[in-house]
Amino acid sequence: MSEQATIASTTMRTFLAALAARAPTPGGGAVAAISGATGAALLAMALRYSVKRDEQAPAAGREAIDAADDAIDVMLALADADVRAYADVSRAFATPRSDPARGDAIQRACAGAAAPPRSVAALSAALLTAAVDASDAINPQLASDLGVSADLLLAAAAGGERFVRVNARLASGAADEALADAKRALAQASEAHSHLIAQAATLLDS
Repeated sequence: MSEQATIASTTMRTFLAALAARAPTPGGGAVAAISGATGAALLAMALRYSVKRDEQAPAAGREAIDAADDAIDVMLALADADVRAYADVSRAFATPRSDPARGDAIQRACAGAAAPPRSVAALSAALLTAAVDASDAINPQLASDLGVSADLLLAAAAGGERFVRVNARLASGAADEALADAKRALAQASEAHSHLIAQAATLLDS
């Protein structure tokens, strides 16, 4: 995977090969964002089969479809942003230890690297909440898809929070607000995920 290529423009095999390589990027932050994009796409599909897009359709269902569609591109962009941000972190750590600016460079880079996963966590939580609002319309035949999309979005939120946490630890307070936001997003995502998984199980067992 070349430095100029975006994740969205690469084949899945090329991306997986880059992910498996002994290289710093792409890594877990990008994977969290891609998990979010995949979860959003699957949620959109499940809702499209379940919600009629007409004036009689529940507004929550139509709004959740639109939100999921928008989130796909945003999550893919966040995956690329994460790759760029971690490259900045790597460059900061490569600064000679004798350089007096090294510490500040690491702090700035890590604070910047907290931004993409913070957004991944927040967007995943928002989508899971939107899915809860629209889930009464889910066709029972799509219950398994609903459950998988919820699992993927929770994984994205958890991954986002985790990478904010690791960067905040090195940012010396500059990413404390991002960490607080990510923790709130993960709590919100977990609550919504539990609701969706319970609903999916009910539909599957009915």
